Amino acid sequence: QERLEQENRNRLLREEAMAREAEERRRREEEARFMAEQQRLREEKEAQERARAEQEENERLQRQREEAEVKAREEAERQRLEREKHFQKEEQERLERKKRLEEIMKRTRKSDAGDKKDARASPQVNGKDPELSRPAGNLSNTTAASQTGSAPVINGLQPAAHQNGVQDNVQKAEFEEMVHGNPTQTQPILAFEAGEPFLMKTGAMKPQHVAGSP
Repeated sequence: QERLEQENRNRLLREEAMAREAEERRRREEEARFMAEQQRLREEKEAQERARAEQEENERLQRQREEAEVKAREEAERQRLEREKHFQKEEQERLERKKRLEEIMKRTRKSDAGDKKDARASPQVNGKDPELSRPAGNLSNTTAASQTGSAPVINGLQPAAHQNGVQDNVQKAEFEEMVHGNPTQTQPILAFEAGEPFLMKTGAMKPQHVAGSP
């Protein structure tokens, strides 16, 4: 009987030990699973954080690239506007210089046209031809130098020049007759050293008074 009881006690002890061992194994397994789950959660969290950080970095870089592109476009547009403004300023200055040059050329052409017109027109001084208002000496020299031109002036009259190649012997005879004296002429004619004939002036005429009626 005692042996049976001892066997039962031993069996119970073995069963209890086996139960404790199984419980311990189960606890260890659960603890291992918990640790594995925690590790998985930590790794997942770290992966999410890394992904989020990488995404944020990519977004930051994208924003920087976009901002750089915007600044580059703004700078290029600013430089383009400056160049266009500079070109417009140069074009305006060129047009102004061209306009001033055209005005100067126009005034120069008008001045040249006026000078040519004045040169073509016969010059007059106080409404008289300067050739006619020359002194007697200059007039005689001019007449002598142009014998083939106009005939000599006699008493303020210029006889007609010879035509068709005929020499003016008749005019010369008339001129000598007028210089040396004409029997039918009452007033003498004097020839000056300059060669220009001149009608000698007589004395001043006294005014005649007409008696008034009583």
